Amino acid sequence: LVDLYFATGKVGAVLAPLSVRLAARELGEMLADIEPRLLVVEPPFAETVERALEKSDLSTAELSVLTLPEEVGEPHDEPIDQRGPFVL
Repeated sequence: LVDLYFATGKVGAVLAPLSVRLAARELGEMLADIEPRLLVVEPPFAETVERALEKSDLSTAELSVLTLPEEVGEPHDEPIDQRGPFVL
């Protein structure tokens, strides 16, 4: 999470951390309000986020979902589109 704080500042993005205690419905409503372009998810919460996206009014056409690796230090090779501001 600390890496995300620094990374968002570096690329001009906005970080919107969400509580892991939210139900899928509540999380879906918040995601619809935030309208993220990139969603970073820790593995234990991937299923909840998947259900939240199904229940939300959020258009997932322009949404990239990045599930972090289980192991710390494992690299992620997918590039991030840096054409505009992001909401994480």
